[in-house]
Amino acid sequence: MNKLACFAAIAVLTAHASAASAQDAPADVPAQPAPPVTGLPAEPPAPLAPSPAQPAAAAPAEAAEPYPGDDRDGGRFRGAIAGTAGALVYPDAGLALGVTGVQGEIGGQINDLVGIVFIPGLGIVFGKQGGLYASAAALVDFTIDDLISFGVGPEATSYLAIGANGDGSGGSASGGGLLGGRLHFAVHPALGYGQNGIRRKALSIGVDLRFLRGPAAAVEFGENGGGTGSLNAFIFSPMASLGYTAF
Repeated sequence: MNKLACFAAIAVLTAHASAASAQDAPADVPAQPAPPVTGLPAEPPAPLAPSPAQPAAAAPAEAAEPYPGDDRDGGRFRGAIAGTAGALVYPDAGLALGVTGVQGEIGGQINDLVGIVFIPGLGIVFGKQGGLYASAAALVDFTIDDLISFGVGPEATSYLAIGANGDGSGGSASGGGLLGGRLHFAVHPALGYGQNGIRRKALSIGVDLRFLRGPAAAVEFGENGGGTGSLNAFIFSPMASLGYTAF
């Protein structure tokens, strides 16, 4: 009897202990992921894609410098061509002859104000006598405000002309080789500029006054022949011109 009671008491105590252990056990905890394995080499980062080349910025276009009216200036070639018309007046012989021809101009423009030019000319003499003339001058020329020019320099002119009287009774001739000076005046009513903005291009209207001295003679031949001549004859020659000038 006592043994049975002891076994029964042990069984009851064992059951109570098991129940208490079950109540004290914590609830199921979710499984944590395994930590990463350390000690392995890190994967290198992917290389960055190269950025496309950027086009170079275009240089800003230079603003065109307006002209005329700017400050650009400098030495340059100068040239011209013109038609001429005027007279040869020989006072001692009482003779006045018409002349017409062409003249050129070649030289240098030092700056907008000053130029130095050589001016050859060639033409015909007409009127009471007919013939040819040739001339050459070297001028220092000044231009004011691109509109008005004036110049001065030495001049050489030679001519020879011959004519017959209308009634057939005789004729006359004259000629000479003379040196002197030329005064030149011109206006440029129509003016433009070259691509460099420096060289001027103009329609030019000019007046030249030539004062000449040297050996010259005028003779009359026929029934009333006679004449005059001098080693220091004076001839005055006014001339008008119309042409193109690049200066």
